[in-house]
Amino acid sequence: MMFSKARRLGQYAFLAVLSNILWTVSAQEMEWACSQRDSQRTGRTPRVVFSTQPFLAWEVQTSGSIYGSPVILSASQTNISNKDIIGVTTSNGKRVKTFQANGVLKWERATAGSCWGGAACSLDGNNGTLFAADGDGFVYAWNLANGALKWSFQNTTSTVSDERRFLADLTPLGTNGVMAGDWTGGSYPNMNGKLYNITGGAVVATRSLFWMDGATTRSEYAGSPVTLSSDGQSAYYVLRSKGNRVRLACFDPQTGQDRWVHEHNPKISSSNLQMAGVTLDEANGRVFFCANFHNLKGSLLY
Repeated sequence: MMFSKARRLGQYAFLAVLSNILWTVSAQEMEWACSQRDSQRTGRTPRVVFSTQPFLAWEVQTSGSIYGSPVILSASQTNISNKDIIGVTTSNGKRVKTFQANGVLKWERATAGSCWGGAACSLDGNNGTLFAADGDGFVYAWNLANGALKWSFQNTTSTVSDERRFLADLTPLGTNGVMAGDWTGGSYPNMNGKLYNITGGAVVATRSLFWMDGATTRSEYAGSPVTLSSDGQSAYYVLRSKGNRVRLACFDPQTGQDRWVHEHNPKISSSNLQMAGVTLDEANGRVFFCANFHNLKGSLLY
């Protein structure tokens, strides 16, 4: 694996890559398919990282702030142009860029809006696919090898662009789809944010983020990515506070129907949950999730 980091300087950013790393890989590999490496958000890699002192291999100007994690995918171990391809999204630059392992720009594509979340990638048996979403409510899928657009999806939930935007990191689903969440606000019934299964440019299923708090109608925005089981049959998401409780939902990504919802009373604050995330430890049958409250009393890890 190559370790990459983004450094912001004003309105611009640099992508820096450190090298001197050992690895053994198969013919095709998603080394870093999304933020925290995989759809389970484990952050684990089988490669040996920094076994000796690393050194700066290269650095490039991306001409736009990088807010999301870079992704790394090898569609081929024999064709150097398709080996260890790094993909990044930029916000104010409104660009998606891919780089070869030596730092040479492979291709770049414009997006309609700023990209606030990280990209995702998947292997399709040929060249791989790179996915990205933007603040204008678009989700894109490009052929990793040549940058050809495979499909795009436009969120038309709201006529207001800020209320149909995608902000969170994408989660790859299968070989041609992603899990995403929009930022729908406004007044009921138009305050219904959703989590999406978007495959092949079409919505397969949604999980509503609208809920009833007694007699009060409430909704929320998707500020964190969806976590998926390794078989792609279960999706996990932390819902914002209902009263003083934190809710972890497990739902079917193919139907949007809940399998179960766990409510936990943190007894920490009456403030709303701001951000959260889920990590799966499937080998030991555990799920970890955190809750960050807009309060000086802190955050919780479950």
